Parts: sequence; C-alpha cells; structure tokens
Amino acid sequence: MPRYDSLTVFSRNLKRIRRLKGLSQEQLAEKSGTAKNYISQMESARRFPSPKMLDKLCRELKIEQVDLFSPLSDSGEAEAFSYSAEEERLYRHIRILVEKAVKEELKQD
Repeated sequence: MPRYDSLTVFSRNLKRIRRLKGLSQEQLAEKSGTAKNYISQMESARRFPSPKMLDKLCRELKIEQVDLFSPLSDSGEAEAFSYSAEEERLYRHIRILVEKAVKEELKQD
C-alpha cells in the first residue's frame, strides 16, 4: 500500500468533497470567508490551511476533519491503514502500557 503525505491527501479530499457538495471554489471561498485563489492553492497541494481555516472549511462543508485526512484508493473509497510488523508490535506495546496506566490510576481513585 502506498504511503500518503497529509497535504496530498488533504488537497484531494477537499476537492472531492467540495464537488460532492455541489460547490464551486468561488462558492466555498465565499462561505468560508477567504479568496478563491486560497481554495485553489489548497486543492492543488500548494498550501495547507491554518487551524482556523480548517475549522471553517469543515463547518461549511458539514464534515469532520478526519474526512479531509483519510486516504482514498483510486476508486475513491477510504483505505484502511496497514502497518508494518514493527509498527504493529509497537502499537501493541503502547496499548499494553496505556492499559496498565489506566488500571493504576483507577486503583488510586
């Protein structure tokens, strides 16, 4: 499975979702209080939004931030993330440590 950088994933999803909502770049820019050029730059992976702009985009598109950062396959379906064996081992180890920490904290209460 290919790796995706967050800017590319974001830009593709922004464009896809905007189109699905039936909005032009100009309409989305107007609704979110920015310039059409800014929307164009974000959709072409030349610019990443500020946290404030990200919130505005999500509010106007009526989506969650995760919708803008979920990688898509060529068919447009969200892809499940796959991890290497080392990443899986580390994930399990972290989960065990977190579970132990939670149990210890609950014992103290």
